[in-house]
Amino acid sequence: MSSTERPTRRGVFITIGAILNAAATLAIGIPVLRYLFSPKIRERRPGYDSWVPLGPVSSFPIGETRFATFRNPVVAPSDGETAKVACWVRNIDG
Repeated sequence: MSSTERPTRRGVFITIGAILNAAATLAIGIPVLRYLFSPKIRERRPGYDSWVPLGPVSSFPIGETRFATFRNPVVAPSDGETAKVACWVRNIDG
């Protein structure tokens, strides 16, 4: 196509459609790719794979289920009371 020819209406709409399709693909594809690769690229914060203290073993008798709370090791300063996590604990073997 030479520089003196005007683009056809059909060609303009095809170009606009291709640009919009590319934008939609990026808008949907980037979050999906981030989700798929997140285990490899996210930073590991201390506390993700750690045990949390719930108290002495003597406070959890063998064969009984007790209610306990602990502070989430992965918190932000703004979490406040929501950083406390409730759990049920059962001592099965002493």
